[in-house]
Amino acid sequence: MVPAFGQTTAFVGVNVIPMDRERVLTNQTVIVRDGKIAEIGDAAKVKVPKDAVTVDAKGKYLIPGLVDMHTHLLSDSDEYPDSIAPDELRVMVANGVTTVRFMIGTPE
Repeated sequence: MVPAFGQTTAFVGVNVIPMDRERVLTNQTVIVRDGKIAEIGDAAKVKVPKDAVTVDAKGKYLIPGLVDMHTHLLSDSDEYPDSIAPDELRVMVANGVTTVRFMIGTPE
């Protein structure tokens, strides 16, 4: 689920991998406001806003978006139509990749 701007989302009970060093922050609540992380803390201490969409994330993990720095799309070739490109990008997002560097070098 991608939070919409103007919306608050609370991931409750989630395990966070912050990437600042090798560790896992267990049983956290992460508050996302307007598409940005506003607060991270122990699930027992962070107050979930009343207007927040609450996601029960117990047993789940939350990580920063992944980056693929060498990407080729099937739709870059002549064998597949350009129209499949949005689906290819959706697969990346579904697997946690939020930033890509395309190697094809064409304007699209």
